[in-house]
Amino acid sequence: MAEHQLGRLDFSREVIGRLHHWDRDLEGAWYGVVDYVVPRVGDIRAGKPVTCGLVPAAALRPRVPHVEDKLRF
Repeated sequence: MAEHQLGRLDFSREVIGRLHHWDRDLEGAWYGVVDYVVPRVGDIRAGKPVTCGLVPAAALRPRVPHVEDKLRF
């Protein structure tokens, strides 16, 4: 990674988000209305929060439960 890339937004990574609901466009394509954080290169603490962003359905998948989630029930 080049130093001039540090701090730039990294759209190549998969991130965890919170799906609020689904919506459709005029052509019938589905979009998730999602909260998520776009990470920055070289800084795991900072990122760009996105609130109620529209994300194409093809880019979304169910979250894989963690072991802790299973232990709560």
